Amino acid sequence: MSKTFAGIMLILVIAILFPGISHAADVTGLNELVENGKAFDGKAVTVQGEALGEAMERGGYAWVNISDPTNIMGIWMKKEDAEKIAFFGDYKHKGDIIRVSGIFHRACKEHGGDTDIHSVTVEVTEKGHPIKEKVDAQKLTVGIVLTIITLVIAGYYLKKIRISNG
Repeated sequence: MSKTFAGIMLILVIAILFPGISHAADVTGLNELVENGKAFDGKAVTVQGEALGEAMERGGYAWVNISDPTNIMGIWMKKEDAEKIAFFGDYKHKGDIIRVSGIFHRACKEHGGDTDIHSVTVEVTEKGHPIKEKVDAQKLTVGIVLTIITLVIAGYYLKKIRISNG
């Protein structure tokens, strides 16, 4: 038996016997929570996504919306946890990726029946950053040419109107 095969078998045995070691499997997709809301209602969950927009402070707490590849959801967290987030996603920024553990509410009585998660822990797993917008040179050229054509046509018609009126 080769060392490579033995190593692979050892890794497989460890993965099967100790599934709790993997943290990626612990994260629940936001869409899975929405689609299976009854099953997750009132239960502890861990989600991960990009912080969007801004933190909306409410006393000692704040709302933060997060987005994963499947959906968007509001997170109710302590103000101090929201202050850990440096970048919120918008047209000019890639937001921080945060991992949130908390209690899922399919129809939260405290927040008017909205679907949300009340956080227990919030961790920034990946820092966000500004996004430099690139303007396509071809689109810019077409825009300038079309503007010039429009101005020439408008000038022609204005001149024609002045001649016919005067």
